Parts: sequence; C-alpha cells; structure tokens
Amino acid sequence: MKHTSDYWMHVSLILQQFDGLVAGYQASLLPHRNLSSFDLYLLNSAGDIEDLANLYPQPGMRRSFKPEAPLEFTDCSALITLLPKSADLFAGHTTWTDYYSMNRIYKHYSLPLTGAAAVN
Repeated sequence: MKHTSDYWMHVSLILQQFDGLVAGYQASLLPHRNLSSFDLYLLNSAGDIEDLANLYPQPGMRRSFKPEAPLEFTDCSALITLLPKSADLFAGHTTWTDYYSMNRIYKHYSLPLTGAAAVN
C-alpha cells in the first residue's frame, strides 16, 4: 500500500495491528467460537457505539442526544501527558461505569515510529 502521508501511514499501522488481533483470536479458538473481524471491531467499539448511535440515528430510532447537555453522555476521563522533547507519552484513563466494565489490563506500548505524525 502506497502511503500518501505520514497520517495515512499511521492509520495503516493501526489497521494492521487490529488485523493481527483478529488473526491471533481466530488462530487460538475452536472453530465454532470464531468471531469475524466485524464482530471483534464491535466488541472493541464498546463505549463509542452509543455515542455514534446518538449522533447518527437510523430512521425510526428515537434520538436521545441533546446538544445542550453533552455531559450527560460522558462516561470516562483521560489524562495524556507528553514529556519535553517528546521523550515519553503517559496516558491514564478511568471509566465512570459499573465495576464489571472496568478495563483490567495494564498496557505498555513501545512504538519506535518515525515521521511527522509520530511526533506531532
């Protein structure tokens, strides 16, 4: 795939990472428990789908989004800090929902990417 910009190169890297998650999942489970890439995309979209459904309702759906009250639909907080000279990036996240929906995985990524989009 020819990349026309650093931005699209990084989009491609994210999609390749997702393809790897799909391949790993499909390789590790029994055939009758297989999920498609679309199924896994929906599972990874939890928390975002509700916001998109409110912004882009289908015909016949009741619209519950109220532009005058955007805070009613927030359910998380995040803090992202970039150290001087882009030495490191720290991110923290919390979800204001029930305990069962908490992300219980600590993630540490080291991505030695280059290009303008990697440092901006």
